[in-house]
Amino acid sequence: MYHRISDTSIEPNWLAVSPKNFAAHVQYLKQTFNPMRLTDLVESIKDGSLPDRSVAITFDDGYSDNLTHALPVLESFAVPATIFVTTTYVDSNREPWWDEMKHFLLAPRCVPAQLSIQVADGDYSWPTVTLEDRLAAHQELENLMRPLPVPVNDAILDHLATWAGSHRKLRPAYRTVTMPQLTQLAEHPLIELGAHTLTHPILPTLTPEDQFNEIVGSRYMLEKMIHQPVLSFAYPNGDFTEETRKLVNAAGFNTACTTINGRVEPGDDVFCLRRCAVNDWDIALFKKNLEAFFHDRS
Repeated sequence: MYHRISDTSIEPNWLAVSPKNFAAHVQYLKQTFNPMRLTDLVESIKDGSLPDRSVAITFDDGYSDNLTHALPVLESFAVPATIFVTTTYVDSNREPWWDEMKHFLLAPRCVPAQLSIQVADGDYSWPTVTLEDRLAAHQELENLMRPLPVPVNDAILDHLATWAGSHRKLRPAYRTVTMPQLTQLAEHPLIELGAHTLTHPILPTLTPEDQFNEIVGSRYMLEKMIHQPVLSFAYPNGDFTEETRKLVNAAGFNTACTTINGRVEPGDDVFCLRRCAVNDWDIALFKKNLEAFFHDRS
């Protein structure tokens, strides 16, 4: 599981893998493993024919750098990938809220010594004198914002921009795909597109009706955009319940990916696929972690 392929992250590299490291990862996978399409992997799971050391590369959220930085690497090694797109982010003039929030808290050299903010009818305050302070505030605020609706998070980001003495401006390195880019990806033989909800909510915090609208709506909107069937889904933040799983199945998807760390095995529930989250590891650490991952029988 990847998200961004970029060198330009000024925050801790939780979601971004450098193009150099990504190229080394893909080359190693091509040489040592069996890269395959997610749809083919799923069919192999269902019929019990999953080849040894199979891997499927996936990307969550739908960042532009999946086209500009990741795709050239995938092309050079002829390795396929699936990109899960949050549909309302297509052609957005805003960054994903978590990128903006990290920027305002962690990027400026000088910020006020304290951040005070109202979140979900609660008042919160954090010291922000040191980088360690700001990292702690970031983690707590991210956890608070994660289940909130888009308008509420927008108001929080407005407050953060004012607090940081900045303004909300889309940075190219954090852009999600434009419609022309989405079309390019949809037409590429190595790329499959999957759905990642309409607005990237924490699905279990919603009513069943709202969950279904997010799930079905994302499939409908993405299919309308790319004029192709959309059969795979990824749970935002990996959060789901058995009810969510059933709703994804009822929405007509063939499979769904979680963020639960672990291998997939023949006969696994294809609506609860485990994945290995990849960080900005150099090739030595990538090899070490991937071998451990494949040998972990838990």
